[in-house]
Amino acid sequence: MRIKSNVAKNEIFIDFERYFSTREWNIMLTPNTISAEDGKNYSITLLLLNTMLVFILSIIGIIKLEFLLLGILFGILGATYYIVSEKHRVKLICLENNVFETYTNSNLSREMLEKFISFLEKNGKITRLKPLGLFVKDIYEKLNEFYIDIWGPHLARKMLTKDIERLMKRRGVSREEAIKKLFEKCFK
Repeated sequence: MRIKSNVAKNEIFIDFERYFSTREWNIMLTPNTISAEDGKNYSITLLLLNTMLVFILSIIGIIKLEFLLLGILFGILGATYYIVSEKHRVKLICLENNVFETYTNSNLSREMLEKFISFLEKNGKITRLKPLGLFVKDIYEKLNEFYIDIWGPHLARKMLTKDIERLMKRRGVSREEAIKKLFEKCFK
C-alpha cells in the first residue's frame, strides 16, 4: 500500500516508532526505511497438535520402537518449524516526495499497520494513494502471499486456485478477471 505524507518524513518515522514501541515491537531505522518486528509468526495450534502427537507416539513407542522413532522425528520437525518461523514484520519505506510504500508479512502485522495508518489519517498526517495498476501476475503473487498467511504454504495455492475457479464459474468471467475480483475482495 502506498501513502502520501502531509508532514516531514522524520515526523512519520517518529510516530511509527512511538506507535510500535508502545506495543513492544523492536524498531529498526535506516535513512529511508523504518521497520518493526514482533514475536514469531507460527501456528500455536499446529505446535500443540505436534506436541500431542509426539507424546502419544512416545507412549506407544514404549511397546514398539518404530513409534518411538516416529515420535522423535515429529518432535524434531516441530522444533524446526518453530525455529524457522519468521517474525511479524512491518516496514515503511520512504520513496520520494513524501510517498511511502508499506510492507507486511503476516495478518497480525497487516492489522497493526492498518491501525497505525488509520491513526495517522485521523490526525491528517497522511492520505492513502490508489494502488498502481498491477499486472495479473503481480496480483496473483500478492494473493498467493495472502493465502499463505491464511492457509499455510502447503494449502495456499490449492485454495487460491479453488477460489479463482469458483469465481470463474459463478460470474462467467475469464481467469484474469476472476483474479482481479478476488484481489479486490481480499484487499479492500
